[in-house]
Amino acid sequence: MRIYAISDLHLPGGNIKPMDIFGSHWKDHYENIKEFWKANINEEDYVLHCGDFCWALKFSDAIDELNNFAKLPGHKVLIKGNHDLWWTSVTKMTSVIDKSITFIQNSSIVINDDINSTSIIICGTRGWAVPGSADYGEHDEKIYRREILRLRLSLESANKAAENCKYEKRELIAMLHYPPLPMYGQAAENDTEMNNVLAEYGVNKVVFGHIHRPQQVKNIKFERDSIAYYLTSCDMINNVPVTIY
Repeated sequence: MRIYAISDLHLPGGNIKPMDIFGSHWKDHYENIKEFWKANINEEDYVLHCGDFCWALKFSDAIDELNNFAKLPGHKVLIKGNHDLWWTSVTKMTSVIDKSITFIQNSSIVINDDINSTSIIICGTRGWAVPGSADYGEHDEKIYRREILRLRLSLESANKAAENCKYEKRELIAMLHYPPLPMYGQAAENDTEMNNVLAEYGVNKVVFGHIHRPQQVKNIKFERDSIAYYLTSCDMINNVPVTIY
C-alpha cells in the first residue's frame, strides 16, 4: 500500500476552460496524469488531492467529473481549494459520489497498513494565504485566523481518531491547499503560526498545492522542524503524483 499526493487538477466541471491557456505545460495534463496513474497506482493505494479539483460553480456540475475521477484505481482523499466553489456539505457529497472518494473537511481518517504495522492518520483543511506570501494583504488577516482555527479542529479530530489506530507506529499527514509557509521571496525562510501549529501537533508530513508555474520556488520538497513538506500542484510535479508513503 502506497500513499500519493497531487493537487490542482483544475478539471472543466462543465465549464469550457482549457488549461493550456496558462502555458504549454498544461496541454493534455489530465491525460498524462491518468496514464501514469493507471500504470502505477493500485486499488489498495491512496491518492491525496489537495484542492482545486475542478472549475464547476455548482455541485451538480461537479458530480460527473468526481465520479469519473473515482473510476481511477485506488482510494481518493479530497480537500477543498479556493477554486472549488462547487464544494458543499460532506454529507451531501458522500450521498451521491462513489465511495472510493473521501472528503476531508476539518476531519480525519485512519489507514492501517498491515504490511508495515503502521497506522497513518490523515487530516486537512483548505488553509489560506499566510503572512509574508505574495498574495497576503490586510484583508486576509481575518480569514487566515479562521483557517488556523479550522486547522486545529482537523488536528484535534486526528487526535481523537488515534483510538482507531491498530498500531503503535504512526504517521500524521496534514493536507492543505494553501502552503503553510511563504514559498518564495524575502519571507521564504519565515515561520508562520500555521506551520507552528503543525509542529505543535506533531505532524510528520504536510502536502499542499496552490502554487503554479512560473513562480520560482526553491524546493518542491523540503523539511522544517522535522516535518516533511511536499508541494504537489500537478504542473509543478510534471503531472506525476508524488509518493509520500
